[in-house]
Amino acid sequence: MKVSSYVRPMNTRELFGSAFRLYRKHFFGIFFINLISALMLSLLVIITSFVVYLKGGYINENNGILTTVLVGTAQIIASAPTLIAVSNAILGRPINLRNIYLRVLSLELVWKLFVISTFFTLIMLPSNILALVVPTSENPVMLCLVCFISPFIFLLALCIAPYSTFSSAVAVLEKRNIIQSVRRAFFLSSGHMLRILFNYIILWKIPFTIIIFLISFIFALIAENLLILYFAIYIVVLFIVPFDTLLCILLYYDIRARKENYSETLLAEEMGYESVGEMI
Repeated sequence: MKVSSYVRPMNTRELFGSAFRLYRKHFFGIFFINLISALMLSLLVIITSFVVYLKGGYINENNGILTTVLVGTAQIIASAPTLIAVSNAILGRPINLRNIYLRVLSLELVWKLFVISTFFTLIMLPSNILALVVPTSENPVMLCLVCFISPFIFLLALCIAPYSTFSSAVAVLEKRNIIQSVRRAFFLSSGHMLRILFNYIILWKIPFTIIIFLISFIFALIAENLLILYFAIYIVVLFIVPFDTLLCILLYYDIRARKENYSETLLAEEMGYESVGEMI
């Protein structure tokens, strides 16, 4: 399929069809890169938990905020290789492991992603604090308040997700600075929030979250060891994350095509080609 089949405005059916088609075609390359990033992130989580344990405790409401910010920031940075691999698949470029990680590990890009990810992780802190408060608080008033506002904070978390991904996409793919990347994410999303909410949140994020919850519930009932539960969720997420990124980046190019008349000609210029013919 030609690049122009993906870099254009799409309806819901075309978005999901293109995401499934690209994931199937480039499964091994995208999945392997995502697997490496996931293992690196898991290693960081293990090291963080071990350091907290050595200091005489567990992750709780006292040290949970710092841990959440650290892991949340690392998670967005770790997703950058998958983002580049997905973009290359959409644009018809080769998915080269070495080139992708050389690009991601540049100090300039790591710094930009660090600041952007920390910014959005701090925005998401209320939802993470709730996760720490609910199981530890014994105050019935606090629990009732938490249960009342939890759906709103959960919805906020889902709505923030596209901004976070779009900011990372702009920083990585358009090579903008930190402020430009965040502003561009809000600019691209403005006027298209309903499309993003419908295609990315309602049709994808919410069902995906429900699936993870059901898997957790089922394994919690049948699994004697929590490690089995965590491993099952980990495997499911490993397969789902590349598709999630594909769908979001397809929306990113879709919105650029709608708002900026983004076309193969502009794409060729951004990629350093003199004409569309050299790109295809």
